[in-house]
Amino acid sequence: MTVSRVLSLGFVLSLAVPVVGCNKDKEGPPDNAQTVAAFQEAKPGAGATATIQGLVQATKGKAWPIVDRPGGPFVYCEMAAPPEGVTEGDRVVATGKVVDTAMLKECSITPLKK
Repeated sequence: MTVSRVLSLGFVLSLAVPVVGCNKDKEGPPDNAQTVAAFQEAKPGAGATATIQGLVQATKGKAWPIVDRPGGPFVYCEMAAPPEGVTEGDRVVATGKVVDTAMLKECSITPLKK
């Protein structure tokens, strides 16, 4: 294969790659939603409002752990009442008041479309 063909193939693939696996009906997290790791690294001040995205690791009690990946760092999301229809492993967006880098209070959890 000549250099020009390799470059042409690379250009064509670079155009096609963003389209592969793209589902326009799938809802993504809002632009201001941070991963758990990014939230913890930013060390937001207590009382601030924060929005994180991740997976629900457990659904027991009023404070659910949200993780980037199973076994990874977590942030507890404490709420008055758990949302309906959200199960362990669901991808969610959580918004609440920062207590520290491992806890949000007065939290609301919104599931993302699967």
